[in-house]
Amino acid sequence: MCKLRRNLACPSNSQQNEFIASIIRSTSWIGVLDYNKEGEFLCSNSDKLTYNKWGPDQPDNTDGARDVADFVTMLYEPQSENHGSWADQGAMVYLMEYKYSYVCESDCQEGEDGCIPNDPAKAA
Repeated sequence: MCKLRRNLACPSNSQQNEFIASIIRSTSWIGVLDYNKEGEFLCSNSDKLTYNKWGPDQPDNTDGARDVADFVTMLYEPQSENHGSWADQGAMVYLMEYKYSYVCESDCQEGEDGCIPNDPAKAA
């Protein structure tokens, strides 16, 4: 999904989450998943998850039916209080059936071609 020096974005605070929610135009994959242990979510770069904005009844793990990694989407519902909230999605089914957008972050430096820095304050 993301190219060189980029990972799926993993919001570490409400400001980053709000920034990402402001730029998406459809429900989008973000860099949060539980690939090591079911229900223990991490950032896709293996960093510990320090922030979350789970939507109502999330993560739901579909009544325990998901025994593989769950990927997380950020909901695009601009007229709803759920806009920018997260929902877990079963990786195998959803990666194949739903073509969601995705949001990448990078450790590139501001001014580099195509760079959106990890810190949304720098991206403004």
